Amino acid sequence: QMIKLQLHENWQLCNIRQLDWIPAQIPGDIYAALLKTGKMPDPFFGDNEYQAKALMEEDYEYRTVFNYEEAQFKDCQEVILRFDGIDTIADIYLNGCCLGKVDNMHRIWEFPVGELLENGKNTLRVIIRSPLKFMAEAFKKYKNRGNEDTIEGFMHLRKAHYMCGWDWGACLPDGGIFRPVTLLGIETARLDSVYIRQVHKDGKVLLVPEVDVETVDEEESEADGYEGAQALEYQVTVTAPNGTKTIWDDCPDEMEIENPQLWWPNGLGEQPLYQVQVDLKAGDKIVDTWCRKIGLRALTMHREKDQWGESFAHEVNGYQVFAMGADYIPEDNLLQRTSRERTRELLLQCKRANFNTVRVWGGGYYPEDWFFDL
Repeated sequence: QMIKLQLHENWQLCNIRQLDWIPAQIPGDIYAALLKTGKMPDPFFGDNEYQAKALMEEDYEYRTVFNYEEAQFKDCQEVILRFDGIDTIADIYLNGCCLGKVDNMHRIWEFPVGELLENGKNTLRVIIRSPLKFMAEAFKKYKNRGNEDTIEGFMHLRKAHYMCGWDWGACLPDGGIFRPVTLLGIETARLDSVYIRQVHKDGKVLLVPEVDVETVDEEESEADGYEGAQALEYQVTVTAPNGTKTIWDDCPDEMEIENPQLWWPNGLGEQPLYQVQVDLKAGDKIVDTWCRKIGLRALTMHREKDQWGESFAHEVNGYQVFAMGADYIPEDNLLQRTSRERTRELLLQCKRANFNTVRVWGGGYYPEDWFFDL
């Protein structure tokens, strides 16, 4: 299996003009660290939002020293440093070497670091650049206006737009390392992505997996087409809601589910889930695993001409659904103050209020996988 070492300890943060180091939580954000150490007032009280906004005219540096043990990674042909989420413009340095610049909050960033790591202590630095300076420059260049609630130039940065002011919320353009930081040790190959399509026909469901494999020599390949030292293949295990397991070997193109238990929206039926596990094997050895729960359902939009023009309804398993629900916006301006428990309670409240639809609003950020699981 892939080796995963999370780098969440010993982080410190400073304003790079003042070099006033304070402890910082990772995953976390700059405002939360400043608030905790008394370096900024509560941004939700009075007009404090303006003082908080001004703090992001500055650049900040996150720094940690972590231990790397070569022995732990001895079987790995490649070691990758992975950031699941950086907000937003940053320069990343490992042991004094610049790994690269990042500029998008909405994606994962990975860097090969095998040759830079030292046995023992390693220093990782992430310098977060001022989003306000970037936006001001972009506005000077392009001159396109948003509206009176937002920072001019905000639309030129792949950063959650609500942070730049919105009609319902404060203008708090926070920054930080808001998702996990991990060292990944890869042996032979890994699963780059797995996507499961569903075909519903004649009372059966076909699951069609699209499996992208990345081999250590960095060539994307279909698992069964890779001519390596050891042939790579994947096997799929589907666990039904009652716990029955079925295994498909030798890189299956499709898995047929007999007597499928269908998933329904809240209020229209049950939500039975199937677990799909894909194991990537080099010879007899499992080198990577992907595992998710899915509901078997056909979901489309029902549109047909009618006396008013055209209908427009969600259609689930052939049944038209009247959509009832709400818009999900980020739960807090400070990302560190959200949690899985709090989100679960919020979604339970939605369920109790008979919602059958939640729209994830586009001015926020992509929720975690566990949000969709919940």
